[in-house]
Amino acid sequence: MFLEHGKQERLFDLKALGILPICKLEEYLRPLNQTVVLVSHVPETFENYERVIWIDEGGVQADGTPRGVIKKYQDAMYKYREKNI
Repeated sequence: MFLEHGKQERLFDLKALGILPICKLEEYLRPLNQTVVLVSHVPETFENYERVIWIDEGGVQADGTPRGVIKKYQDAMYKYREKNI
């Protein structure tokens, strides 16, 4: 996770730090009123965010509302599994 605070920038590996579940992290970050870049392979993580960007193989696959981007991601994963099973 990357946080920019004033002129200070921070990059955290939450797994390495042993951070509590995402709901606890959100409680901590919400009052900071700043942009947060969160990386996850669990699409439901982003359901309550304003904007989601799906990046795959070095490129933006979708950018928009959580509902729209998650749907595109799930459709792509379904097609991938169908092709590779």
